[in-house]
Amino acid sequence: FAPAATAPKVSYLSASNNNEDTSRRSAIFTLAGLTASPLLFPALPASARLEGVNKPELLPSEKGMNVIQVEKFLTKGQEKRLNDLLTKLEAETGYKVRVLCQAYPRTPGLAIRDYWSLGREGDDDKYIVLVVDEFGGKGNVLNFNVGDGMKFALPNVFWT
Repeated sequence: FAPAATAPKVSYLSASNNNEDTSRRSAIFTLAGLTASPLLFPALPASARLEGVNKPELLPSEKGMNVIQVEKFLTKGQEKRLNDLLTKLEAETGYKVRVLCQAYPRTPGLAIRDYWSLGREGDDDKYIVLVVDEFGGKGNVLNFNVGDGMKFALPNVFWT
């Protein structure tokens, strides 16, 4: 018997070799994508929760105003007409609707609760505060702060 000639090593593709190639390719493409993504898609600033503000000095000295304009979005005539309409609405329905025009961070913030007597225990909580904010010149943002009494009339989904 003569020793068998050594057969050349032939690499057969098996499932394990194929998975290794695939995982290497995946790793390479993933690294390439992570490296290129900051160049193609610049990072956006983080949107953090806005800091609470309480500046009662920005409120008007006259009590009972339904419209407060820290930033002048409305003309004097529009402001007066809207204030009169909201006073009439409250007298007829009992619902308080208030409008705050601001440009954050220039806002009275939490001070409006005391000015408008909103959210007090035992007090009527049928109110809507419409906050119109220029938001740093990046467009108008409309926000609704709604009392619990209004949430029964219209569900939360309506206000979001």
